[in-house]
Amino acid sequence: MNRRTFLEIVDGGIFLSATAAIAGCTSEIPPEAIAACQVPGAEQDVRRWILSYGILAPHSHNLQSWFVGLNTPGEIILYCDTNRLLPGTDPYFRPIMMSH
Repeated sequence: MNRRTFLEIVDGGIFLSATAAIAGCTSEIPPEAIAACQVPGAEQDVRRWILSYGILAPHSHNLQSWFVGLNTPGEIILYCDTNRLLPGTDPYFRPIMMSH
């Protein structure tokens, strides 16, 4: 096999593998990926309506490191999710508490 034939075969294989990879991509966003970012509809519980906007709020670590308790009617209890803390950049947890 000469060099030209070899390069044509290799080049064709690269082209086919690249187009196969692109064929698997889509520009559609699955509904469950953006469900939390949707404007709340006719939510009956005002606490859930408020929290639906709260998850969109800016945060010092660019993540929502909190979770809530809605067990008591008319009350929202905010908890810090200790699994999502960043001790390397926030050793005293001051900005994370201010973000809450």
